[in-house]
Amino acid sequence: MRLLLVGYGKMGQLVEQMALAQGIEIASRIDVGTGDWSPPADVAIDFSTAGALKENFPRYLDRKLPVVIGTTGWSDLAPAFRQQAERAGLGVVASANFSIGANLFEMMASNAARLMRQHPHYGAWIHEAHHATKRDAPSGTALLLRDVMPPPRIPHGPHRSRHQGVFRAPKERHPRAWMEAGKRGRLRRGG
Repeated sequence: MRLLLVGYGKMGQLVEQMALAQGIEIASRIDVGTGDWSPPADVAIDFSTAGALKENFPRYLDRKLPVVIGTTGWSDLAPAFRQQAERAGLGVVASANFSIGANLFEMMASNAARLMRQHPHYGAWIHEAHHATKRDAPSGTALLLRDVMPPPRIPHGPHRSRHQGVFRAPKERHPRAWMEAGKRGRLRRGG
């Protein structure tokens, strides 16, 4: 398997490290103004930026190169990209967060929101905290949760109570959490 890494920040470097450890070839690394798009690749992994993805997506279409997108902030482009990918027969996997825990949490938040709709005196909102080098705020995960939760119906302000629940894998520390947990699942060749 040959990977085209697009976006060579923390996540791009981490994907490279895991791929090489499993004998997966890196066809090329693309980052701001650098890299070679011409080497053959089996799949692109894009952890660039929303602005870069807008420029990169037509390249994936032209090459008919399947892509995994971990970039956030491009939800306004998603419907057009989905149509273009369907017309081209292009495989695309995209998520604001590939962590098993984040995806389970999104499912739980969606279910809780459905159950709470019958109790209009309850509201919902999201609080998030990140490391100082976090590039997108609010995060893609927060936006994912926002989309499944009802809008706040009670004013923000002093709270009478606050409850916090945490589900965490033993080694889950962002940003390496899903990759560390993923070592047990491994990047798979051919599925």
